[in-house]
Amino acid sequence: MRYFFALILLVLPFLAPAQVADKAHTDWLLKKLSASGEDTNRVLILYDLANQYLNTNPTTGLKYSNQCLALSQKLKWKKGIALGKNIIGLSYRFLTQFDKAEESLKEALPVFIELKETKRMWECCRNLRSVYQSQGNNPKAIEFILTMLPMAADDSNKIDLLDDLSYDYTTVNPELGIKYGREELELAKKLNNTKAVANANNQIGLNYRFRSDYPNALAYHKKALALFEEIKDTINEGQAQSNIGIVYQAQGNFPKALECFFKSLKINEQKSNTNNMAGDYGNIGTVYQSQSNYPKALEYYFKSLKLFEKLGDKTGQANNFGNIAIIYQAQSKYDKGLEFNFKALHLFEEIGDMAGTANTRLNIGSDYSAIANYAQSLQYLFSALKISEHQGDAGGVALVMGNIGVDYYAIAIDTLNAIPADSLIPTDRKISLAKAINYLEKAASECMRLNMPGNFIDYGPSLTDAYKRTGNYDKALETFTIYTAIKDSIYSNNSKVQIANLEAERDLELKDKQLLIDKLEIVKNRNRNALFLVSIVLLLIVIGVIAKVSNNRKKSNKQLTDEKRLHLLQINKQTEVIVDIANIQAHDVTDHVKQLLQIAGTFNMENTSDPANTIIVGHLAQQNEKLDTIIKSLVFKENALKNSNWDNSSI
Repeated sequence: MRYFFALILLVLPFLAPAQVADKAHTDWLLKKLSASGEDTNRVLILYDLANQYLNTNPTTGLKYSNQCLALSQKLKWKKGIALGKNIIGLSYRFLTQFDKAEESLKEALPVFIELKETKRMWECCRNLRSVYQSQGNNPKAIEFILTMLPMAADDSNKIDLLDDLSYDYTTVNPELGIKYGREELELAKKLNNTKAVANANNQIGLNYRFRSDYPNALAYHKKALALFEEIKDTINEGQAQSNIGIVYQAQGNFPKALECFFKSLKINEQKSNTNNMAGDYGNIGTVYQSQSNYPKALEYYFKSLKLFEKLGDKTGQANNFGNIAIIYQAQSKYDKGLEFNFKALHLFEEIGDMAGTANTRLNIGSDYSAIANYAQSLQYLFSALKISEHQGDAGGVALVMGNIGVDYYAIAIDTLNAIPADSLIPTDRKISLAKAINYLEKAASECMRLNMPGNFIDYGPSLTDAYKRTGNYDKALETFTIYTAIKDSIYSNNSKVQIANLEAERDLELKDKQLLIDKLEIVKNRNRNALFLVSIVLLLIVIGVIAKVSNNRKKSNKQLTDEKRLHLLQINKQTEVIVDIANIQAHDVTDHVKQLLQIAGTFNMENTSDPANTIIVGHLAQQNEKLDTIIKSLVFKENALKNSNWDNSSI
């Protein structure tokens, strides 16, 4: 099944002139608005206010947008009318009402062209393109920008158009995406525009990632990060961290991915950037999901969902519905999985997001497959395959084919003929087995070509057994060897420990923050008492008394804080060991026993002198040694927990 939905918010460039809301600036604009008259200056204030609310509250943004247009029409100010329609279109885009957005922007664009408002014209162009892109209609977005590109001089407007083209080609043709990204990079260097240079590096990195060239993707994203840090562009710095994290996750390096996502979250929390925080929560959830830590994954998915609901972002909501559904499926709660998947599908189809629609149909197919309803499963999977092929999504095609192969494998081993034949399910189980091998081979090949090793894990056991059932023991052993190597690499104990440490660090950081808040509250109360006493007793006596009380409180508070911190560290240390023991019992021991059984299953009983059997015996010995080591570790940890006497040195 597909591991997660990509929360695209964090990898998008700035598609429009929307800015992160600055409360101080918003308050200043509101004061100016209350003091303004019915004139063109008020129109501009309303436009700026609407722009301020786009990311945080697009409904409020739409309210000010409509006021901007209404006043402009009353004043018969042509430029103001175009501004009003432009910001209304942008507000509708953030509300994911794309038809209304396109209509308003198309009405604004010719007016800007007529008035020769060059800056506004290019803003409107990018806004219109972003509507097409948000609908998953990259070909239309590309066509529109290519039409406008010849009109642009070698200036910042052309940089923006090249940036858009580079991004839009990521899922369609990464080679062209890299080409336009490099054109953007050269022009940005020529104009000595550091931020544009950083953006260009970011876009090139995205295209390399979609081409599954992860070393180049990391190199360019890290260049972008360094430049954003240099110019102190913290918002884009956070997005660069997320992009790097997504690459690490694609490589199966989950600890590094989580580290980057936490860095991004910290930046966005400091900036109160709710939009990006929602994306960070979702990305963190995918890491925990990949490690089968489902409670943590759900915790972060619901945090993300809550923020996207507050923002009115239907794409973000749909992504989280899909992610939550996958968790419920993994927990064998298939009814809940289908419920949330259909919620996701409804939203994706409503906003016209074809990529999201394909993802969700794939996941619905997986849900039906899990309850052995293969007729329904294959219907949804083949519809997902058709969409992914039309979108040119090679990774999506590979994932769907893998799921189709797993379904046909399950049908093939149905010896009781409990699965009725239909237009997609053959009567002859041998035909189903042949179909299973065909689809699984294609999926496995594409996963390795696209450097998606984690998805190979889903198909490895089925393909191994399918080969064995056809008597192809060499291919069965080869596939199983690849499968176990990838699984051992991705789901190592070392990764689990690193992830646990990162989470503990994050928890401690939040607790320290709360301790600081508590301490500041104590100081605040103390100062209030001091001011009260000043009005009652002589100033010098009061100052002396307060100084003495203050010194005692500082000592007391420091002692209490240190004890509280030590106690929390002790609890975290014990919890870490308990969680580690639980993980070993629930996953490591079970997994190694399963692997021993699978290896034994590949033994050629019909020909015991088969040379491959010697290799299989060697694999059995290796797995037995690993299991022995794990059991010894488990016993050691349990004894340590029973006899634990946590002191400062052990922490």
